[in-house]
Order: sequence, then C-alpha cells, then structure tokens
Amino acid sequence: MSASLVAPSAVTAEIENFGHAVQRLLDVTAGVDTTTAPLSQDQFEQAMVAPARAQLALVNAMRRSVGRSQGPLSTWLGGAGGRPTHWETARS
Repeated sequence: MSASLVAPSAVTAEIENFGHAVQRLLDVTAGVDTTTAPLSQDQFEQAMVAPARAQLALVNAMRRSVGRSQGPLSTWLGGAGGRPTHWETARS
C-alpha cells in the first residue's frame, strides 16, 4: 500500500496484478487440508506460477521506474538455489 502512494501508474498496476495473483493462490490452497493431503512439490510449484510471474513483473516495473539503465530481471526471485525454475515453463 505504501508503494502505491508514490509509485508511477505502471508500478501500481503491477502491485494490483501481484495482489490478485497472490489472492488466487490463497483461494486455491485454502481448500487444501495439508494435515491429511499436503500439496505435492509439483502441485505447489504449479500454484506458485502466477504469483512468481506477477512478482517478476512487479519488480521489473519498479526497476524501470527508477531508471531504464537497470534493465529487466529474467529470473524468479527467491526459491532454492540451483533448482530449475519450473514456473517458467509451467502452464498457468
């Protein structure tokens, strides 16, 4: 919310997109009883596709807003180092 107060419109649009992607993740996983049937690694990675893509779009919009010389990032932020980035090729 605080970034929305001072961010350019392109950044605020990506903040909203990221929020929607996270809410969809929460909605999908809210019905999962992880005590009896936890998500598999593949199911978790599939569920993270949209939020990961939205996060990357948001970070790149933020980077562009502070200067075009920053250049876009092309990889997801976070996760285990050395693991393949499944979200890049996963169906969304």
